[in-house]
Amino acid sequence: MWLAILLAIVISFIGGAVIERVIIRPVERSSPLVIVIVTIGMFLAINSLTQLQFGSGQQALPSFYPQHTWRPGGNRNPLQRIAMTVARRQLARMGSPAAASAKKPR
Repeated sequence: MWLAILLAIVISFIGGAVIERVIIRPVERSSPLVIVIVTIGMFLAINSLTQLQFGSGQQALPSFYPQHTWRPGGNRNPLQRIAMTVARRQLARMGSPAAASAKKPR
């Protein structure tokens, strides 16, 4: 799974660089409206290609964390819940804009 994540990052970087050089760079000196129109057109094209590849329905993804449950003192704590709690506390400690939602879980 980690290899797939790294591969996705590399492919996204290369794809972004190619799009910038081939599509954005030629219209760089044009009106800002032209750049906006080209960007919206690229969004629509990429979105349509993604729908052709994967369909427009909802897709279920497997959990990123293993299905391991930690049971200290008889309490059931899935690893995913522990990781999310740690992430919320780190965001709250950093004072980021997301900290407001991290301090008051629903």
